[in-house]
Amino acid sequence: MKYPIEVNEKRTINRITLKQSFLDLLNAFNVERGLIYTLKLLFVHPGKIVRLYLAEGRYKIVNAFRLLILSTALSVFVMYLSGVDDFLLEFEKGFNEGFRDTQQGDSEYIGGLMQKIYFDHYNLFLWIAIPIYGIFAYLIFKIKQYNYAEHLVIQSFYICGLNVIAIVIFPLHHIMGQDPMFYSAFFLSLIYFFYYTIKVFETKKFGAIMKTVLLFFVSNFFYFLVLFFILGIFVGYEIAAAKG
Repeated sequence: MKYPIEVNEKRTINRITLKQSFLDLLNAFNVERGLIYTLKLLFVHPGKIVRLYLAEGRYKIVNAFRLLILSTALSVFVMYLSGVDDFLLEFEKGFNEGFRDTQQGDSEYIGGLMQKIYFDHYNLFLWIAIPIYGIFAYLIFKIKQYNYAEHLVIQSFYICGLNVIAIVIFPLHHIMGQDPMFYSAFFLSLIYFFYYTIKVFETKKFGAIMKTVLLFFVSNFFYFLVLFFILGIFVGYEIAAAKG
């Protein structure tokens, strides 16, 4: 495919009305056109959404990074609104008291603190996966000739899909309970990863599917290394602050 791609799009100037003002507001997030279409493709034809966005159909698709910000904000809002983080609020209330009664090396205490920090900075830890997944997808699926920046777009759309799953699953917290809800979210996310990757990279042969499996384990291994390293820094800071 040769770049730049010439795309002619007709544009019109409309009179300012309340409706037009609302559309202009939506335009700030580039969601006034293509949002439903984009969300549909994320789950029905993820390979198509990538091919469209990286080529002449980009104007039909919501910008990957804007959709990422919007979907992450909504997932965080739904998480707090649905009460998923109630146990974290209870943990935070007794933080100082718990530290006085618990030694620094207590694994249960440290684990609870890590959970709290993770959800407090949910968007940060979620977005860290994008460059990590992107670099390994670039190395493993280089035959597709996507550059690294394009792999960042691919992984951004993937995270958007995860956010949509979270938005749907989090409210079920009150129906199925906290643990079943988290397990359901995990398995749906796992299924979506393989489905999304296979569709995007058109991995139909056995060897190509094995690349998807390799991508899953390698990228997640390094992601969790980075995740626990950053969490360790946060935990150390929190413990030092509690001591002080």
